[in-house]
Amino acid sequence: MLKYVVLAGFLALVAYIDIKSKKILNVFLIAMAFIGIVVNIFSFIIDSYKISDLIFLIEYQKSLDITDILLGIIIPLLALMPLWLIKALGAGDIKLLMVAGIYLGTDIILVAIYAFFIAAFVGIMLLVKESKLVKRIFFALRYSALLINSKKAVVYEYGIDNLNAVTVPFAACVFVAYLTYVLFVVIGG
Repeated sequence: MLKYVVLAGFLALVAYIDIKSKKILNVFLIAMAFIGIVVNIFSFIIDSYKISDLIFLIEYQKSLDITDILLGIIIPLLALMPLWLIKALGAGDIKLLMVAGIYLGTDIILVAIYAFFIAAFVGIMLLVKESKLVKRIFFALRYSALLINSKKAVVYEYGIDNLNAVTVPFAACVFVAYLTYVLFVVIGG
């Protein structure tokens, strides 16, 4: 349970900073990664020496194996790189999911799926609020046609006529998705 609390604290801090500055600072990601590695080593030691019965102050979760951790880091990078190439997602958002993968292993895939659904909902609500939903839908259709016809990566921001003003702080969506994951999968599962 300790790793879930530590990760929740980091994600809350990063989400707050992302909302305020639209940036995800590498210094927090590096600290988050380092602590995640330490937590995993601690969990591995507990598993290896069969001392989980001695640890009564924290609820114990079985440690992740190295393959699961590496996949939790690599999958977000490979899956989301195309979105970064067309500037539909920031590099900090991808790095955030990679670092969370150190804590969650391949379960980061579930958290990322939740985060994208939450971001889509928030984005639609913001576009409705700004009366820009119809314009954005038409732009998305034109952009899709351009992608199909050009058969190459085209930056999503190209030709947006001030629709860029509506952005979603993805780190906040990751935080809410993570809390959803903990509530329904870790605690409820």
